[in-house]
Amino acid sequence: MEVPLIAWSTNSVSQSCWLNTPRMKKARPMDDIRREADDGCLQCVLVCHACSRYEPGYDLNVFVKKQDNGLLWVIGTDKQSGFGHKDVTYQLYYPIGTQRPEWNFVKPGRISPRSRQEEYIQRIDEWVGSCMSSHPECMVQDAELPYRVLFVGDAANNHIYLYISQHQVAPYVALSHCWGNSPVLQTTTANFAEHRNAISFQSLPKNFQHAITITRSIGLQYLWIDSLCIVQDDKADWEIESSKMASIYNDAYLVLAASQAGESSDGFLQRKDVEFQTTQQLDPTNSVKVALIKNQDSSVSEIYSRPISVDPTMGKSAHRWKITTSPLNQRGWVLQENILARRIIHFTESEMIWECVQCLKCECMEIEADEAEATHWSGFNIVRNARNATLHGKDCLEAQTPNDLYIQWRKLIDLYGRLILTKDTDRLPALSGLAKLCQSHGTGKYLAGIWENDLMVSLVWYTRLDKPVRRWPEYMAPSWSPFSAGYMKRYDGLIEAGYWYCQDEDYHKKVAEQKAHILEAQCIPAGSDPTGAVKDGYLILRGPMRKDNPDGPDCSWPASDESYLEICTIWDSVFWDRPLEEVDRSEVLFFLLCADFDKGYFKALCLLPSQTESECYIRVALVDSHWGETEMAGFFRNTEEGTVKII
Repeated sequence: MEVPLIAWSTNSVSQSCWLNTPRMKKARPMDDIRREADDGCLQCVLVCHACSRYEPGYDLNVFVKKQDNGLLWVIGTDKQSGFGHKDVTYQLYYPIGTQRPEWNFVKPGRISPRSRQEEYIQRIDEWVGSCMSSHPECMVQDAELPYRVLFVGDAANNHIYLYISQHQVAPYVALSHCWGNSPVLQTTTANFAEHRNAISFQSLPKNFQHAITITRSIGLQYLWIDSLCIVQDDKADWEIESSKMASIYNDAYLVLAASQAGESSDGFLQRKDVEFQTTQQLDPTNSVKVALIKNQDSSVSEIYSRPISVDPTMGKSAHRWKITTSPLNQRGWVLQENILARRIIHFTESEMIWECVQCLKCECMEIEADEAEATHWSGFNIVRNARNATLHGKDCLEAQTPNDLYIQWRKLIDLYGRLILTKDTDRLPALSGLAKLCQSHGTGKYLAGIWENDLMVSLVWYTRLDKPVRRWPEYMAPSWSPFSAGYMKRYDGLIEAGYWYCQDEDYHKKVAEQKAHILEAQCIPAGSDPTGAVKDGYLILRGPMRKDNPDGPDCSWPASDESYLEICTIWDSVFWDRPLEEVDRSEVLFFLLCADFDKGYFKALCLLPSQTESECYIRVALVDSHWGETEMAGFFRNTEEGTVKII
């Protein structure tokens, strides 16, 4: 493709050019852009050249994704059939360090090297240096080393060993990684003395070797890796050290996230030789020079175009998708590691992505061009909001009410419920560090994954409809805790002055009157960690309750008896926590939490008598009505109050 030299002048840009609008509401047909280019609009000339790489046979429409970020979303419709489309997002940029063009729409960019070893040290030094000099909220003041760390020395001194820190103050790196299915080198009671003396570099899996290489390269000598710094077959040591995750990841100088590595043997310094999946299988590093712009001062700027990675399910920048769908980020432990880290580098299959308390950056610089959109996806945004909420006592939405942190916590629990843990019994311990940090900001008493001050709303959870109902083989938590069941979903709401509200980022609506009250709630830790695993717990509630035997006419029969209609509709609104074959519906006790009978809105628990403790109940389901189901209103009207103990 011939590269045009565009002589720049203010008169060479049409004042009505579509690129000058703040945000396009409709796509611009390529034929219209070509006509404006033919009429002398140089911005349109540039867009035409940038989009000329699109394969023939399609009618093109172009969106400007955001003013002044250089992103063009091109959608092509098959000319012959008129159906089916392919879309590509192109970025226009000038190489960092070269002459900046006199057109703000084009932002600086960088071509990521094919080999990560080529310049990863330079990039990490650049990111860390910028953060250290300009981000006071990312600073760690006089942080002590974890109790055990790896001393990694440097390339000249290749002596690696397990070091007992004795409260020494020094910077260190922490690794966030997948253990995978293959055996991982671990510290055990059998090899503890050996590891204190020396650990061979060659005996380490690639993930560990690469972490050591980076630690040395940035001039540090200490590295924390969970499998080596915690004695894995010592239950007491594991409980003590795993409960310190909050301080370990929060105080680390830098966290390395081996995002692309599903196994400890995979490594993460190499760039995978695969094209990142976009709609058209385009390589994001495939840049082409599309124009030379002669600026008014006679300098010349080189303009490049490249197809960038797009999340195929969202049509937006794929950086968050690269991170959240990586093997590492399917792992339950990594959620709190991501949140607690002040500085973290995600090593994805295509490039490194920097994340700290105050900014996001990537090697190709696409994120700097469109950072707001790069963090739009809910899962990624939840993690960033939670980091700011826990580290600074507020979320990045500048919310002002005391309930904000509780709402953020429930969103995290929802996200966490989708992640994988090798050991189901780690489900509470893997959030313990984060719970401790939240407690330091005044969240109060912690009860098996939820907060006493948010307990009533936190009872309104249900198992996800797209997953089978399951029970854990071992005791995890009291039946009223979402951690007693798999695949939990949360309620977005809060309670104020005796009323329930639906609540999200920009929505606050009173929906029901509170009917139940908490008398007492307790959990007993299973070990030394007060925010870790639990072995027992109970909740005492007082409120309206009713037992009803559903035996009688078939619920599908169009009964004229209003009581039959009420009970049959109730069963249609039940979300079961466990397989139905485990439930005797004739024994179910309905306990009302909140209600607006006139609008047909209420939430209630389904309880069964405990088989192990007398005068106690277990939760088996949630009743969640829909707006307007007024035929159910009579079910709880004039119901007597009572007290129940739920275990």
